[in-house]
This record gives sequence, C-alpha cells and structure tokens, in this order.
Amino acid sequence: MKLFTAACLLLLSSPTTFGLYKDEAGLNDFLLSSAGHGYHGVNYAQIVDDYTVITSSVSSNPNDILGGGGSGCHVAGRDINTGSLQWRRNVCTSEEDDDSLHSVYTSKSSGIIYTNDKENIVKGWNGTDGSFLFDYASSASTDALSFPRIWGTEDAVTKTTSVLSTSMHNQKKGGDIIRFYHPTTGQPLSFFTDDDQEVYYLNTNDLLQKAFSENVDKSSFMLGLVTLDTNQIGVLVGYASSSNDGDSSLTSFSQMALVQLSFQSKTNLKIDSFSPINNGSGDANTMILTSSLQSQVLSANQLSLVAISSDKKAIVLSSGQKWNVDTALIDSIPFINSNYIQVSSVGGVQTLLSYNNNEVKEVLADSAIGFCPEYNWLVTSSSIYSVNPQTAVATKVKGGDDMGKIDIDSNDSVKDVFILSCSDSDVKAMITTFGGTTQTVSISKGTENVEILSMWSAEEALGSITSTIMLDESHPPAGASSKDSATTDDDIEDEDEEIALQSLSFSSRIQSQIKSLQKFALSGGFLQSSFVTSLFSSSPKKKERDYAFGFAKVAVLLSEPLSKIIAIDTANSGKQIWSMGLNRDAEWHKILHGGPNGKTLMDVTVGAHSHEVLVLSYVPSDDEAVAGNIEWKCMDGTRGKTYTSSTSTSVSSPVAQIIPLHSPASVGHVHDSGGCRQMALLLHEDDTLTVVPDTAYSRSAALNAMNKSNGGKNGMYVHTVDKSMGKFRTVNVLPEEGGGSSSVIARATTVGETTFNPSTEKIVNVVYPQRGEVIQSPASILGDDSLLLKYLNPHLAVVVTVATDELMADVGNNFYKALGGDAGEVKKPKKKPLGVTKPGEEAPAAAVEATPPPTLFINLMDTVSGQILYRASHAHRDTGSSSPGSSNNIPVVFTENWIIYAFANARTRRTDIGVLSLHEGMIDKHGITAFASPEQEMLFSSFESAKPIVLSKTYGISKTVTAIGVTTSKGGISMKQVLLATNGDQIISLDKRFLDPRRPSGELKESEKKEGLMKYSPILPIVSLRTPSYTQTVESVRSIASTAAYVESQSLILAYGGPDIFFTRLAPSKGFDLLPDDFNRSLLALVVIGLLIVMNTVKKMGNKKMVKMGWT
Repeated sequence: MKLFTAACLLLLSSPTTFGLYKDEAGLNDFLLSSAGHGYHGVNYAQIVDDYTVITSSVSSNPNDILGGGGSGCHVAGRDINTGSLQWRRNVCTSEEDDDSLHSVYTSKSSGIIYTNDKENIVKGWNGTDGSFLFDYASSASTDALSFPRIWGTEDAVTKTTSVLSTSMHNQKKGGDIIRFYHPTTGQPLSFFTDDDQEVYYLNTNDLLQKAFSENVDKSSFMLGLVTLDTNQIGVLVGYASSSNDGDSSLTSFSQMALVQLSFQSKTNLKIDSFSPINNGSGDANTMILTSSLQSQVLSANQLSLVAISSDKKAIVLSSGQKWNVDTALIDSIPFINSNYIQVSSVGGVQTLLSYNNNEVKEVLADSAIGFCPEYNWLVTSSSIYSVNPQTAVATKVKGGDDMGKIDIDSNDSVKDVFILSCSDSDVKAMITTFGGTTQTVSISKGTENVEILSMWSAEEALGSITSTIMLDESHPPAGASSKDSATTDDDIEDEDEEIALQSLSFSSRIQSQIKSLQKFALSGGFLQSSFVTSLFSSSPKKKERDYAFGFAKVAVLLSEPLSKIIAIDTANSGKQIWSMGLNRDAEWHKILHGGPNGKTLMDVTVGAHSHEVLVLSYVPSDDEAVAGNIEWKCMDGTRGKTYTSSTSTSVSSPVAQIIPLHSPASVGHVHDSGGCRQMALLLHEDDTLTVVPDTAYSRSAALNAMNKSNGGKNGMYVHTVDKSMGKFRTVNVLPEEGGGSSSVIARATTVGETTFNPSTEKIVNVVYPQRGEVIQSPASILGDDSLLLKYLNPHLAVVVTVATDELMADVGNNFYKALGGDAGEVKKPKKKPLGVTKPGEEAPAAAVEATPPPTLFINLMDTVSGQILYRASHAHRDTGSSSPGSSNNIPVVFTENWIIYAFANARTRRTDIGVLSLHEGMIDKHGITAFASPEQEMLFSSFESAKPIVLSKTYGISKTVTAIGVTTSKGGISMKQVLLATNGDQIISLDKRFLDPRRPSGELKESEKKEGLMKYSPILPIVSLRTPSYTQTVESVRSIASTAAYVESQSLILAYGGPDIFFTRLAPSKGFDLLPDDFNRSLLALVVIGLLIVMNTVKKMGNKKMVKMGWT
C-alpha cells in the first residue's frame, strides 16, 4: 500500500509531457509575415468579398503604361476587420528582382484574382484562400515585352466578368500585344479579323493602321477595355510619341481609335469595326468622345488624362500635353462612374473631377483621396467630406477633421486612401503611407459627429529589412515606477544594466532558490504546486528568466527602401516596441552600434547592455558648394527615445567609409552637450575625415583613437571599396595639426591598393568577420594531439568578384578558338589510342582538354596592406538564372578562420558550397612540453608576416542557398552550426563538421576518428530534424544574424530580408547549462526533503542501535 501511494504521488507530481520540440517549436521562436510589399508599400487595394481585401505593391492602373507604380511580385489577402494575413502569393513566373512587375485585376463577382507578369503569363487565384486556379503561358512573340497590364469587363446584366484582356508592350515593334482570355478557365480566346482570319493576339500598331489607313512610325498602346453592349466590347488604342528629353515621358495620344469586337461564341470574338477618334488635328485642348462617337472640344485647363466610362462610353483624352508617369497618373478606376473622374497631377496632388453635360468641374484636391460615389463619402488624408451629387460640392462633415489625428509617424505622410466598402452610415478605408504603414479605419455616422476608429495597422517595411542590430533588453526593477521624478532615463538604463548583471551572481541565484522554496512551502505543498505548474504556463517566470539569461533581445530593424526603423521584442513574439521614419530623400541610411571588429578603437569592449545607437542618413544636395548633408540621431535602441539629433551637418564630399566608435561606460552620458556615446568617423572621397556628432568630446575621442602612442597602436588604418571602378584601397589616417580646422579633423594617406579590372571582373559582395565573435581557442587539437594553428588576422575582408559578360564573350571567341573549336565549345580528347600513328609519322602530342574559364572569384584581402592574401576561383557559375544564389548575390559568411560561400553551379544543376579554412601552421604533439616550446613571432605585421595556409573543399546541396549564417555563443565553447536559407522557404542547419575541408576521401584513420572527422561526401545531407524553421514558411531570406545569450549553450537567430522575419533560439551543443522549462522543481524538493528525512531517521536508528549494543 505504501508503494502504491508513493507511485501515485510521483505520477501527480510529473508534468505534462510533449512529443517533439517542446522547448523550440512555437515557444522560443516566432514568425512575422508581411504582405510582401516591403519595397514600395501598398499601391493597390481592392476587396474581393466582404471579409478579404487584396493588396499589391504594383499599381494596377491600366493607364500607368510605363509601370511607374512600383515593382514587386507579391499579391496578398488580408482580413478586412483584423488585418491578419490570410494568404500571400508570389505571382511572378521568374525570380523576383528590381525589375519585377505584375498587374492585378480583382473580380468581386467571381471572387477570382487575375494577374499578369512580365513573362506574359496569366494566372487565376482564389480570392478567399489564395489557392491557384489556372495559368496560361503565351508564346506568340519572342520579342522583348514589357509593361504587363490586365483588364476585365463586367457584364451589365449578369454582373459577372465577361472577358479578360492583357497587353504587353513589344519594345522591338513599338506596339502592344493584346490577348483575350476566358475569365473562368483562363483559356485564350481567338477572334476573327475582317478578312476572316483566326488569330489569338493583336498588335495595336496594326489596329491603328487599319483605323487610319496609314502607317505611322510611333509607339502605340492599349488604353482601355469597355463593355459596349451585352455581347460587344470595345478596346481603346492610341499612338504616343516619345518626348524629346528621354523615354520616361510620353506625349499625348493625338491619334486614337475604338476597336469594337463582338462575341461569336464562348471562345471566339470578331472584330466589327475600327472607329477613329481623331487624327491629330483640331484644337489642342482636352477632348471628350461621347457615345455618339462625335468629338467635342471641352476646355479643361492643365488636365492630362485618358479615361473611359463603362456606362456612357465616354473617353477623355489630352492633346498636346506631356504625359509623365511620375506626375500625371490616372487612378486605378479612371472613371469612378459616369459623373466623376479621379486623377493624380503634378506634385502628387490627387484631384476629384465632376463630369456632367460636357463640363468638367474640380470637386476637391488633396494629397490622397478616396471616394465612394454610391453614398457620396469623400475621405482625404486629413478630413472627411460629403459630396452633393447635384452640385458636385464637397462639404466637410462634423468631426471629419479627426481624420488627421490617426496614428501616423511624424516623419511619414499619407500616400493613398482606398475605399474598401461603404454604405449610407459607414465606410471602411485603407490608408497607406510613404513609409510603408498600412492602416484601416472605420468611419461611421454618430448622433452628432462622425466616429473614426482605427481597426488595424501593419508595417510593410518588415518585408524589406536590410540590416539589424540586436540589443539586450534590461529587466527594470520592481520599484522602477516609484523612482524619484528627477531620475533620468539614462540613470534608469544604468541601474537596469547593473540589476541584470547582479541577477547572474551566485548569491542572487541562491536567494532565488530560497524564495522558490519558501513559495513552495507556503503554496499548499508539492501537490498544489505541481498541479498549478501543469495547468498554467509560468510566463512571468519565463520572462524573468529571459531577462536574467539574456534571451530577451530588442531587434532594431532598418528598411532602407522605405526609410524606416522598427524595433521588435524577441521575448514577446516579435511585438513592435517602436518605429521611426527617416528622410525619404536620403541616398542611404545606416545604424551604428559598438565599435569595429574585435576591440573598439578606444580599447573598450562595448558591453552587452549598451543601448545607444547612432542613425545616419546621407541626403545629396543640389548646392554645388556641398556634396550633401548628414542627418543623425543618437537614441536609445530599446525604447526609441531620441537623445540628440541634427539635420544640418553638411559635408563637402560623399562618404566612402564609416568607422564606428564607442566611448567606455565610465565616461557617462554626454547628451547635455549635444554628444553621444556612440560616434562615427566618416572617411570622405576626398580623403578628409569628419566626426559625428561634431562635439569637443567626439573630436577628442576620435583623435585619441588615431594617436599612435595610444596603447601601442600603429595608428588607424581604414579601407574603401569602389565597386564601380573595382578598387580596394587602404589608407592610414593622420590627425590634422592642431586638431583640425572647421569640421575636418584628419586626412588619409594611401597605403595600398588592389584593382579588379572592371571590364573583366565585377565586385558583387564584400564580407567581414563576425562582429564581436569570441574565439575560444587559437588552435584546433587534432586526433594525434598535435595543434593546427588558426590564422586569426583581425584585418581581413572577403571580396567576391564575378566575371563580366565582356570577359566571357572574349574568352569564348579567343580561348576556345585557339584550341581549334567554336566559341564556347569544350574540345574533347581524341578517341584514337595514344601513340597510334601512320607509318613514317611521329607520334602526335596528347590531346588537350580545354578547361572552362572561371566565373567566380573569392578574394581574401588584408584591410591594412591592401594586398590579396589568397584567391580562389570557380567555373560553371550559373550566370543565366536570376535566383538569389546564382546571380550576383553570392552569400558568404566569415567565422573564426573559416570562409563559407555558396553559388549555383550550371553544370551540376545544384548549389555548390565552398569552404576555406585559414591556418598559420602546425605544432607537433611533442612540440610543446615542459622543456620545449616552438619559436613563434610575438608580433604580427600585415606587411611582413607570412600569408595564411588555406585548406579548401567544395560540397554540393540540392537546394538553392539564398543566405548563410552561423551560430554565436557567449564564450565560443559550444559547437557551431552553419545555417542555410534555401529557396524552399526553409532554414536548415548543418553541423560545422560536415563542412570541414579536412574531411578525408579515403578510409578514416584512428586519429581522424578521435578528432571527429567524417569521410568526405560531395553531397551535404538535409536532415529534417535539423530544420530550425520546422514547418514554417520563411520566404526569400537574404541575411541571417545571430547573437549570444548569457548562457554558453544558447544562440539566438534572426532571419530577414524577405517578406518574412523568423526568430528562434538554438542549442548547438544541447542545453548543457540550462534547465528545461518543464523541470519539476517540486519533485526535486520532495526528493531532497525525503533524503533528509531518511538520513535523519537512519542516523537516529544507528544511534539507538549503538546505545543498545553498548548496554548489552
């Protein structure tokens, strides 16, 4: 009975068990998924049903003929009420790049989303769940096509989409290729010309030539699709001549025609007629074509637009005015209805026009306008109006000015307003900003005023993160809120840092255990404690542990395309802490934290708790006297508070390099004098140096770092990289005499220079060693107890270059021809046996097999001397694919003495992963004893010391690699894992031993087995159990950042660069120094107490027995 009772107690005290990944999946990781519009924000929004809104980064305005409304590949569906991402699809056929374009048409009647990309492939998607329905690829023309657009027409009777039409501009012939498709199946529709020929596509040039009976050498475009009758549609086409100042603008469409087509069957159309609108003659004013097909001149000053009304078949066009895609764009619905037109004009001002009885009247102009004509709601960026349908007068509603009070960053501004739904009593509007914020508001009529409610907000900038820094989130004390009001935030930060450090001390941990034991004893005993633990998650305890052990980080994310900074809390599932907009006119933005690699230039290692960051923005100037302005902000990266800032630091020359500096914590805060503990030394193209912030303390700190007598340094050496000229240049920084005049404090003198001929090689990537990486040992212990010394030169950089097209063409025409073959042909050995000759002939030389030319070069550079220490080359780099791992984006990571890189191999059709390990040499196992030691140089020189010994090996993997990362630990003791982001939208991890270049090809020796080496295999395995992203989809990752926790076993990983951001915690060597979350403290306490009771009982029994034996 006693045994049964004990077993029951043990079962009650046991926690709930989980299957797999109890400590990882969904608990210590999170995924932030954006809509994929991170480079241009939302430029298109349309509801497909009552619950889903469709968004895209590309303006689907058919009249945006030059694709000026942004680029991108993603179309997404969000819940209109909550903003949750329902689905996201990459609608482009080829890999996404800067030139990716697509067009979208949303059919609310059928619930289908139609897209057309630059490959002219039409696709259909279910608007509710994003499931793929159909696609059709056209091969009608092999000429270069551009400007994909798509139209749809709604049948006036059935209220369904009757036909789809796409157009792609033929750059060679100067006209649009027009095709028609069935809206349900996506099958192409054929149609008959006037001579009864069945064709599947038309050219706008041919249509206009037939309409005007003449051949005009101009570019022509499809301008619209309109329903004329139940079985009749009209296609508007027109000529446009290029302007004198370039190809980004077009003159007005002076010659236009309406091509009328009728349905002969469900799969056939017939061209009925060509109706010329005007032949270029007449008054150069805005003209309106009415349904009677008669031109009427209408005076409308400074309007430049082309639009179509489906109801009255009215066409508005301009004559004699320049069409500029940046300043005169038409809204995605050119005619909102028969009475209103919405147009964007010069300066980005949107104007609502009323058209009635051949008269155009301006209703309202604003930076952003959304209009609901059915119920006369007019929403602008700052207010709400009601439009009188009879007089076309907009009247501000009571309380409408509250629209300007919605939460938008002070450095941001509204770009567009989209009306999602409206009724007589309320309207839902989506507001987008230039900084990528998407916000949906609900506006309803109250008893007196309109009520404005913010429904949800999303940051599209999360889909275009270019860099990040990870800051420790200090744990504030319990009584922080009761501090004296005179205490500053800076003092609080310092106290938080000290408390976090004190919590790691041995005495603090003992006190924590005592408090836990007291709480256990006072909480009803072990049964109640165990029961509560099994039912409720210990989130407060988990949060306290996250702070104490360094798991709580603030990731400060920078999106350069949208000029925005966003900070998220990694300990709270990526919740946004703060965001800040930057100057959108800036050429670049940077975030600085800490110093250069290794120690800072001031012999200070920046503490893990340093929260100060410096944000730099470079704004080019139109003034010839200055090159531009440096805008900077000194701020707390964990809270977003700005300490000091400046927007008017002018520079005489563009910035070539940035050197971060950080003052020691003992200096204290320098904000009162306009300074910052985080500083930057700027090297300009004219070899002058300035410091930011330009204060007396910053100057003193920078000059101290340059001083040769400071700590035995040899001065400051800096390097610059000019990718366009192919130059890698190193300079020595010398302070100006007297501390410098004006803003210049030092000048640079050239030390060394390496030039990669830009006609043969192009620099595509520059990579540096991991910042702040701790190297546990300078040598590797081999299986025979000998030492392999690592080459740990801190002044290294990897410059990746690729062969240019010119070089490849030259090699193909000369090198292969010199071998007797055609260009690009690899000459094979002769089949005749070696030495076989005809009688009297000499034996021919052995056949030569041509070696393919290298196309990828990995250059190891010394950043002090400027010389190439090692150069590796590879052939067969895939130059034709546009995938991230095969074009100019060669992912590289530099960790300790290892360089790991990946590229797509066109020959093997897989990704090759190259590994270089750098070594100084080797020490025999008898080389270091109590009586002997090897001779070693105590000083290292970038100019005189020997170059590294490089071991290399190449492996293959079946997936395209888009980014490479490596785990980081506090002391560098834990085994490292290499992280690979693949085009399969996964992040996989590999034990570093799989990539060891010393893996033997033959059978393993006993010493190699002891060392843990594995036999070489050319293909790397992908193990599903070593997939940190498990079932999550992490799309298009471009970078993987890692940081260490306070415990050695844990490494924190952040993957970003694509539409998704993924964070997780890894334990490469398992959690050897960390108790799991489900550790049963109650059972441990019970066992300890039980052991104490047993020990005390046995002791008493022993004493009693000894006494008894003594009496006997």
